[in-house]
Amino acid sequence: MAGIEILGGLGKLSEPVTALVHRIFGSAEKALEPWHLERMASAKVKADRITALGEVETKAATERALRRLAMEATADQLNLEAVVERALPNVSADADTGAVSEAWLRTFVDNAKLATDEAAQELWAQVLAGEANSPGAFGKRALTILASLEQRDAEVFEALISCSIGDEGALPIVFDVGDEVYAAAGITFDNLLDLEQLGLLTFDGLTGFNLQNQPPQVVIKYFSHHALLSLRSLEEGNSRVLEAGSVVLTRPGKELARIASPRQLTGFMDYILKKWEVYGHEASRQM
Repeated sequence: MAGIEILGGLGKLSEPVTALVHRIFGSAEKALEPWHLERMASAKVKADRITALGEVETKAATERALRRLAMEATADQLNLEAVVERALPNVSADADTGAVSEAWLRTFVDNAKLATDEAAQELWAQVLAGEANSPGAFGKRALTILASLEQRDAEVFEALISCSIGDEGALPIVFDVGDEVYAAAGITFDNLLDLEQLGLLTFDGLTGFNLQNQPPQVVIKYFSHHALLSLRSLEEGNSRVLEAGSVVLTRPGKELARIASPRQLTGFMDYILKKWEVYGHEASRQM
């Protein structure tokens, strides 16, 4: 059982990591107790009141309700333990885990306990390790959005990050969502609107977005591919802009991009360089 393995290994963990485990589970001695004892007690009080009012005819209904709550609490606990166990190897021994706020941990626990499959548990484990190593790396809004993602939304988001340049997928480049390169990746106008509604990005399919006040040359990085882009000067002075397409990530979007698993899209680098050449920039495809 995951919880037993976590507890048994506490002595091998650094003090900050051990402290984080204690904060998540309350205390080492109680880590395997049902996570929602308080919830169960409250439910019993409510059930007793219902019984007293004559709305439940037999005590058996109350007992069934409590058993159901116990099963739910146990499942939640096991899910949470699986997430924590996956996260611990990636938490730095000198991480400042004390700087992780109680409010953040409560939000994390409330959502991570519902991760029932290994893929979801791995995502939540990455979030926990990332926050432990760098408190503030993931805001509570990012946690809420991650918990609300359907599988289809997650796949589209990863496809979008696959269309990003730079490090950690922070700058997706979507020039014309109707182009084949995006359609082949599964990105459409409608599902970009869905991601915008979730709070992951801002989408402007009409005018798009520009990066202002750029230097004369910028390095474009896409996975292992690098290119040097010489930007044209605008007529108004010597200022330069780089056309960034129709999508920008929100802060939660940028945070969750760090745990995405993008894949390199064949021909994408050539596609975006050709687009920039149409805007009047000059591209050197290899560095």
